[in-house]
Amino acid sequence: MKRTVVSTWKWKNNRQWARSAAERIIRTQNLNETPVNPVKVARWLGLRVEFSPNLAPDVHGTWEYHPGCSIIVANAMNSRRQTRFAVAHEIGHYLRQSPESSCDAEEFCCNEFAAALLMPDRWFWEDVCLGYTDQELSAMYDLSVSAVRVRRAEMINVHK
Repeated sequence: MKRTVVSTWKWKNNRQWARSAAERIIRTQNLNETPVNPVKVARWLGLRVEFSPNLAPDVHGTWEYHPGCSIIVANAMNSRRQTRFAVAHEIGHYLRQSPESSCDAEEFCCNEFAAALLMPDRWFWEDVCLGYTDQELSAMYDLSVSAVRVRRAEMINVHK
């Protein structure tokens, strides 16, 4: 598989976009508690969200553009927590108007957006500083322990 070479600047720029876009949505929608509901966010943005058991097992979700309507299709066979992250990730593709791609930088950006939307910087960092474990954070944010671990590591690097 051919990989696109992306500069460090591109990755940093994508991370900044993801955080900024998520924060704008949180402020605009007056979201003030966890867990953030990505389906409500998608609907607020005018997206339709569907759940299909017919997606391939390795596909967590897709974003489809149709004239007059954009649709996020989430894999109904995934866990609730995987589905929440997948819907948020696909919102990222919608906001960037980027189709599903094998571009690592684009996928990174949409993962960063999903993490920033579902585990907002200020709330998540406060909870980390209060000493919550990964398992407790997983329950609080209704996300997988692995998603929480990645976000915690990223936040620790940011706040060094």
